[in-house]
Amino acid sequence: MEGFNLRHVVEAQQFDRKLLEIVFDVADDMKASLGGDNQYAGELKHCIMASLFYEPSTRTRFSF
Repeated sequence: MEGFNLRHVVEAQQFDRKLLEIVFDVADDMKASLGGDNQYAGELKHCIMASLFYEPSTRTRFSF
C-alpha cells in the first residue's frame, strides 16, 4: 500500500477511484493469504475499529 497515507477513515468522500482500487487490491491479497504466516499477519494487531451512528436508524439498529 505504498503511495498514500490514510490513517483514519472518516467519510466516504476521502476515497477516489485510485485509492479504492488500492484498498480492494490489498483486501484481495489479505483474503488470499488467510490462515498462514504472511506479510499481513499482525498488521491489525492492537488496532481498533469503531462505527459511530449520529442519528437513530432502523436499518442500522436491526443489522446488529
